[in-house]
Amino acid sequence: MPTVSVLLPVHNAARYLPTALESVTRQAGVDFEVVVVDDGSTDESFELAEGVAHGKYPLESSTPGTNPRLLRTQVRTYRLPYNVGVTEALRFGLDRCDCKYVARQDADDVSFQDRLRYQVAFLEANPRVAAVGTRVGILDEAGVPVRHGVRLRWLPRVQMLIGRNPFVHGSCTFRRDLAERVGGYLACFEAAQDLSLWLRMGRLGRLAVMPWTLYGLRAHPGRISVSHRRVQRGYAGLARWAYFAGVRSFRGDQYRSPGCCQSAERGR
Repeated sequence: MPTVSVLLPVHNAARYLPTALESVTRQAGVDFEVVVVDDGSTDESFELAEGVAHGKYPLESSTPGTNPRLLRTQVRTYRLPYNVGVTEALRFGLDRCDCKYVARQDADDVSFQDRLRYQVAFLEANPRVAAVGTRVGILDEAGVPVRHGVRLRWLPRVQMLIGRNPFVHGSCTFRRDLAERVGGYLACFEAAQDLSLWLRMGRLGRLAVMPWTLYGLRAHPGRISVSHRRVQRGYAGLARWAYFAGVRSFRGDQYRSPGCCQSAERGR
């Protein structure tokens, strides 16, 4: 069994998905699998993921200093029959991750070299840490670095409680067993589902942000955090209220499958 499951939900991100997959599959130093959940895309996202899984589309590195390589890890692709939203896609995917650690990856971002190796080594060396993120670099729509992220990495849980979130969701790797113990991603959170999860996991272990820039966040108008900012703030407030009120679960938390899905497993 691999050590890490990389959970990658995608909805209409065919423009960026090949780069995201390439950045994941060139990770070294740790045994991992990739779980791709297509959330009812109407573009070619699922076909691209399937093609990579089958080896039809060799992934060419777009990162300076790396060599082109083919997919060399197991990829499992699932296609939901309609767009259920990122939270339900995450719940569906997390339920199918059976590794010790789960690493998040967004379909429009990139993981820099050795991200998984460093995060797994950190978690192995710090058994009291429940989840770990990294500093991020901000990329433009073309994937060109423009600046470093400004989120502080000190006292992450305190920052979350006073209105900030030092974790970039896609940069995080967490312990699957602890996530399951606190209920995983809650269905009632259309947004800020990550903040809710971190606050609940923070009751069982420490949260940490590594000082190195190991993840690239692509800034573009279509990002959920940009296009639904007011919704994000509203749900973030709900997550903080639930923490202070001691609310551990909400009605309807149990995942309800949106019907049959297409799936495939491939390993090379």
